[in-house]
Amino acid sequence: MEANALGAVIEIVRRTNLSTLLPAKIALAHDDLVAITLEPERLQRKAVLMRRKEAFLSAAVRAFIELAKEVASGLSVS
Repeated sequence: MEANALGAVIEIVRRTNLSTLLPAKIALAHDDLVAITLEPERLQRKAVLMRRKEAFLSAAVRAFIELAKEVASGLSVS
């Protein structure tokens, strides 16, 4: 899914089981959402996966989270 308005993306995450990738600073400003940190922190811009707290996580979502963490940990900064 694609949206041009950040507020719309946050509301979609808040009201559905969808997740998104956003800068950590934006994600951490919302207490009702969970920010899953992607390591390592040496990334120039810190990104997180954001989802609704206590939302149901399908097997596909759990697999995507693990894959995103694995890919993020393998990134190297030039």
